[in-house]
Amino acid sequence: MQFAGRNYLSSRQVCQRHGIVLRTLYRYMKREGFPKAVSREGRLFFAEDDLVAWEKKIIGAELGAQAAA
Repeated sequence: MQFAGRNYLSSRQVCQRHGIVLRTLYRYMKREGFPKAVSREGRLFFAEDDLVAWEKKIIGAELGAQAAA
């Protein structure tokens, strides 16, 4: 779905993308740094570019931790 020229993923799509259940997504949403959701028609959507940036940040942190070990 697109809003204001940005591609958005539904909460279900985000769960599928990360292999998690909805309950885990809600836990992620409480963490600092996780992309903020936009509510449309009673559903939550996440900007895909924000998710990609968050994923890169998490992967970079994991790689850094592995390198330090």
